[in-house]
Parts: sequence; structure tokens; C-alpha cells
Amino acid sequence: MLLLCILFAFGSSRSYGIQQRKHSFQPPTLNDLLDSILRLMDFFSKKFDVVNVDGIFGVRLAQGEMMRALDKGNMGEYSPAIFTAEVRRKIEKIQNLAELTSTLALPVIKNRDNKYYTMFYPTIEKPWRPFELRSKRLKKMDEKYVPTLIHVEDALFNETSSDECMGSLIGTAGKRCDVNKCWDMMTKTGVTLYYTTHQLLYFQLGLQAGCQTQFEQKMSNIGGLEDILHGLCYNIVYQMETMFKQGKVNYLFQDIFLEDGAVCGSIGIRDALNVKWLEEVMTWQDRRTGCFKEAFNDAGDWYAEEYLFGKDLEKTRLQWRKRKLLYDVEMGDSCSAHKSGVAAGFLAVHIRLFLEKDVVNYHLDRFDQQSGDREFVAEQTSAAYYFLLIIAAIAIGVILTRRPKRSGLLRAVFRV
Repeated sequence: MLLLCILFAFGSSRSYGIQQRKHSFQPPTLNDLLDSILRLMDFFSKKFDVVNVDGIFGVRLAQGEMMRALDKGNMGEYSPAIFTAEVRRKIEKIQNLAELTSTLALPVIKNRDNKYYTMFYPTIEKPWRPFELRSKRLKKMDEKYVPTLIHVEDALFNETSSDECMGSLIGTAGKRCDVNKCWDMMTKTGVTLYYTTHQLLYFQLGLQAGCQTQFEQKMSNIGGLEDILHGLCYNIVYQMETMFKQGKVNYLFQDIFLEDGAVCGSIGIRDALNVKWLEEVMTWQDRRTGCFKEAFNDAGDWYAEEYLFGKDLEKTRLQWRKRKLLYDVEMGDSCSAHKSGVAAGFLAVHIRLFLEKDVVNYHLDRFDQQSGDREFVAEQTSAAYYFLLIIAAIAIGVILTRRPKRSGLLRAVFRV
């Protein structure tokens, strides 16, 4: 029996070690998230005179999410235990700061770049509340939506052409709802990074502009509008998972990672919301200013760089940096207007992780299934382990009891 006790003690210590490691992850709370958004909105409100259109679009997206949360909360769709008076107060404050920032920034942006302001005024004149999908869970899609190894021209998506395509929908760059102008470009499959997110934004903007009929007529032979939006987000979430493959996102992809989560999360895609992604993103926020900074160095080696950019990394990195410097605005202290804007959207859509019953249940089911599988394996492994220990102990006891009398002491240990 002494030997059995020793073996069981050893087995128990191993099991306890597994249990200890299991609960090491400490996710952010809803109040942590709201405080993070408040710091970012406070930053924008103080820097309204240097923000650009992209930054204000992110502010408007966050404002739309706060309005949506307040509407649903007022209709009693959230649990009172979660949607407390303090949570409501913080959401209202975020909404008010977003409105104040936008009101102050719009005249400044117009004076600085009237052409760009005029082209995209319909996207920033009011809170951004996009069309939401009826089915919010991604399904296994056709392989055509999964990106292949990217070509440099896809990584360096032509933003000028994209701007013209957006303008052709809202009537600021040609006839309103002209879906023919950029159809091939905006329905091309297997692309990645900003190309994919701008495709999704193209359809979101068209729906906001009232172009649904034109879209559906054009899509008659390629599936419905929701099928295309699901396919784009399937692609986008696939890319996000690739970027997060090592448990963190390389600085080179932080901006696009934020944009990915914001655009798919805002139309209700549950798979674009992830508490571990949220925890990672919240570590990027500058504690002093509340902004999201941009770094332009080439240090580091990472799986997703090779996957997304192929072998010619150095050439692509240099071109990628030029793209960022051309379309971003530094708001002081290395704070990025674009990155801070998409971060506002990313953080805002993640309040759904805490408030929306269907989102919470979906992720709990996924977590339970994953942890359940791990627990089942651990339990089966533990049971098998103990079974082997018992068999080994019995075998040793039998062997020892059959040995000559000089082993009498050991025989006595196993005597019943």
C-alpha cells in the first residue's frame, strides 16, 4: 500500500499542475474596455484640429456602436446585471465625446482638404451604423474566398482607385450607385489585407447610400449580397487568425488587424470578435496619451510576414511603409490618425462580446466545446494514468509476494 500511496501522490500532483495552468488567462472586463475607449475618445477630442477623414470615420463608427448599445439597452435587451447605470454612463460619455470631436473636426478637415472631405462627407457627417447581416455566424465557404499567397500589388492596394469606387456609389465621383464602374475590382476573390476590407466597405457604403437594388441586380448570377459579405468576412477572419497565429500580432499588421475586426464586427460577424484578440489590442494603447502609435521599423521575423508577403520581404516592407506614410497622419507623439481611428472601431464593436446574448452564448459554446474537449482528454488521460499505476502496483505486489522469503518485509507490505 505504501508504494500505491506514493504513486497516487505523484499522479495527483501532475493533475493539479494541469488544473493550475488551465486558468492562467485573465480576460479584460466590460469596464476595462469602456475605459480604454474613453481614453481614446478623450485623445481625439483634444486633437480634433489634426485628425483626418479616416480618423473621424473610426470615431463615427464607435459612436454608432454606442448608440446601438443604448438603443438595445433601453429596449431591455441587455441583462440589468451587466448593463448597469455605470456602464450606461460610460457609453453615453463615449457617444458625447465622439459627437463633440466630429463637430469640431469636420470644419477643420474641410479647410485642409476640401476635395477629400467632399468625396467622403456622407461617411462622416453622422454616426456610422451599417447594415447588419441576418446570419451572423460564418460557415464553411467556397475556396475562392480563402486568400492565396499574396502578390505585392494586392498588398499595396491602390487606395486612390478605391476612393473613386466609393465616390461612384455615393455620387461624389460620378453618377450615384454606379456599380458597374468598379465591379470587377470589388468582387475579385482571393485578395488580402486592405484590398479585402475596402471591398467590404464598398458594399457597406453602397447599402448606406441606397444602392441595394443595383447590387442585387448585378449579383443575380453570383449569389446574394449576404453571401458575398459572408465570403469577405470569412476571408478577413481567416487573415486575422493567421496574423494572431503566434499569440500576438506583429507591429507591421496591427493597423490592418484593427481594420479587419472593425469592419466585420460592425456588421455583426461573431467570429470577428475574440476576447484574446481584444486583450492583445488593448496592450497597444499608449497609456499616457490614449492613442495608438505607429512604428516604422523593420525589426523582427514572423510567420504571417512570410505567409502574406512571400519571399521578397524587404522590397515589400519598404513599399508597405511608403503606403502608410502617404495615407496616414501623425497627430503628435507618433500617434497615428488611421490606426487610432480603426482602433476606436475595433474596441467599440467588442462591447458586443459582453452585452449581446447571442454573441456571449456563441463564444461560450465555442469555449465550452474547446475546453470540454481538453477536459475530456485530460480526464481520459488521467484515468488511463491511474489505471496503469494500479495495474503496475498490483503486478509488482504479485511479483514480490512470489519471491523467496528473504523478501519477507516487502511481502508484508502487500499482504491483505
